[in-house]
Amino acid sequence: MRILKRIIEGASWTQAVPEYKPPYIERLTKAINNREKVIVYGTGDREGICGISILVLVLRYFNSDVEYFVVDGNESADELKDLVRRHIDFFSPGLMITLSERITRAACEAAGGGEGLAMAIGARTEGDALSYYKEDLSLVGNVYQLSELLSRYYNTRNFMRYSDLVYLGAPAGSPLGKDENLYRSLGREQLDCTTNYGLCAAKAITRGDIDGIRKFITPKDNPVGALDNSRIIIEMLTTGDGNRAEQIAKYLQNLALC
Repeated sequence: MRILKRIIEGASWTQAVPEYKPPYIERLTKAINNREKVIVYGTGDREGICGISILVLVLRYFNSDVEYFVVDGNESADELKDLVRRHIDFFSPGLMITLSERITRAACEAAGGGEGLAMAIGARTEGDALSYYKEDLSLVGNVYQLSELLSRYYNTRNFMRYSDLVYLGAPAGSPLGKDENLYRSLGREQLDCTTNYGLCAAKAITRGDIDGIRKFITPKDNPVGALDNSRIIIEMLTTGDGNRAEQIAKYLQNLALC
């Protein structure tokens, strides 16, 4: 816990709330404070699962009204737009957050002239769409860093407990800038004492083996289907019920035997 302890002791930014809010923070805080419906879209691979999970956990911590949806990446642009339009009609979201370029384009087109309705994290955007993207960070690194920035405006360090999902979710070969290395180092230490019920259950089944945990939270194409597996894994990683997490973990373990 040396790195984590040093970061916490040196985190002087928690002493004062920053005066300036970038547009993406302004939009997020407005959605949280006004209890707008927020929908998070991401892909069903391990990095997408961890990115969605971090964002959902952070938004829930701030008492946001949040839903999430996973896409498998094989949908056409028209199918993605139709999906987003159905969600707009049914949920009437105030904000849609996307974690991939394809979903971002579909959400922006489906939103039409809805200003401030779509925002991308970890994905390039075109035009005036709100976005947070740093080239030297992985997708989960971008999500984590934005969570850190958002937490400054609520004067909390709670985001640090989610660094284990950055460590587990970042794929090999992804950017390794200074911040990304720091987040992964924090995540490796956080994993040893994680409070995430899903990760605790996964650690128990895999006996704490890092590669085993990564494999466990990677969706498999079995009779249930990879996309449904992705949703089940996200549920395991975001539940606040330890018994529920253990039940899901056992279910996933049985699926792996199919």
